[in-house]
Amino acid sequence: MTKPSARRQQIHKRIQRPVQKGVNQPQRIFRLPSCGIKDLKNLPNDSGVYYVTGFWRIFYVGKAKNLRRRWSKSHHRYQQFQMLGKFGKLHYRLLPPDMIDQYERQEIKRLTPPWNGTKPPNFLTLLKLGWQVWGRVIIYSVITLLAIAVIIYCVVYRV
Repeated sequence: MTKPSARRQQIHKRIQRPVQKGVNQPQRIFRLPSCGIKDLKNLPNDSGVYYVTGFWRIFYVGKAKNLRRRWSKSHHRYQQFQMLGKFGKLHYRLLPPDMIDQYERQEIKRLTPPWNGTKPPNFLTLLKLGWQVWGRVIIYSVITLLAIAVIIYCVVYRV
């Protein structure tokens, strides 16, 4: 383990790097610790930046001085997070409290998540999001079932 001050310097150097256009590596976010909507009570009581993700897509980036408290009360994006169902995850990176503002701004600029900078949704927006999320699941399921039916038909009737 490195000393806390050395770790803080490493984080500070990483934050100071300019955001490069075209260098968008969201896949590293999916390696961070995470929890589902039912496990939000297991979040740490530490400060950090969090990412709301679903279907390998980053929807929202936020910051909190206490991650568990931020999500234990009614978060303004909780309903949207709930719409992602079991596919939704809250990934988080623990950071010192004095660094979370700058790191969050940098991540929002780098990732441009769709829920940042928008108002919390009303009923129609949630309905649209539900269709976007679950509509894909239904369409892919129907296509898969049709492919299986065609294969079975070809095997049975030797076409």
